[in-house]
Amino acid sequence: MKLADAWRMLLRRWYIVVPGLLLAVACGVAAWMTVEPEYERQGVQIVLPGMGSLPEDATNPYLYLSGLALPADIVVQAVMGENVLNGVLEDFPGAEVEVSRSGTSAPIITIKVTAGSDADAEKLLAIMMDRTTSTLASMQQEESIADDSRLSITTLAVDTQSRQIQRTRLLIAGGTAILVAAIALFVTALVDGLVKRRRRRRASRPVEADEPGSPDAVRHPAAVGEDPDHDDPDLDRSGAELETLDALAGFDELDAPPARPGDDPRSAPAPRSGAAGR
Repeated sequence: MKLADAWRMLLRRWYIVVPGLLLAVACGVAAWMTVEPEYERQGVQIVLPGMGSLPEDATNPYLYLSGLALPADIVVQAVMGENVLNGVLEDFPGAEVEVSRSGTSAPIITIKVTAGSDADAEKLLAIMMDRTTSTLASMQQEESIADDSRLSITTLAVDTQSRQIQRTRLLIAGGTAILVAAIALFVTALVDGLVKRRRRRRASRPVEADEPGSPDAVRHPAAVGEDPDHDDPDLDRSGAELETLDALAGFDELDAPPARPGDDPRSAPAPRSGAAGR
């Protein structure tokens, strides 16, 4: 279908297109109002070496972070385990947690949580940040590592306010509106096609097939049982006119010469008309 044909179709079936588009907008707004936005928070932690593992004259552990990327990866894998993560998310339906190590060699752990409310995001982030610290401590305790040589996790930054995420909300609202609009356009094309098909069938239907009295029937004399010559002006005459014609015919017979014996009647001259004889 060409663009011009589609535009004409939409104009012809405006009574379907306009309500359909209004319904699509209403459904999109309803979906927007129904779906709540998501709330996201983020926290950043760093793994520090134990003071017992530093040189005797070292006082700044941040200068000795090399080689701690591997322990940070181990903590991330332990916290993101399916059993551990499912146990945390049981109390926060629909929430999501992402724990990863930032950078290439720095032992920085980034925790990002997404929840259905600001309060849930705050609680979930606090739980996950405590979980990384407790997981590292339990692993070192199981290995009986000396207290002064144990690694520790320190918080670098944590969000105090959540960020609203409207992506899911926009997708649902926009998808609903587009779906309803597509259905409205499909119904418009379907109705337009059915109407055109019906008109073509009526145009190609024989005249005799139309029933008498039908509003779509073509008024044809032979089809409705009327005299096919009822519109002939020569036959639609009054009685006085017919009597006048009979009288003129009688005058023509009087003016005609008598037939002679033995004459062939077929060779007799044609009677003159009354108008011609006078």
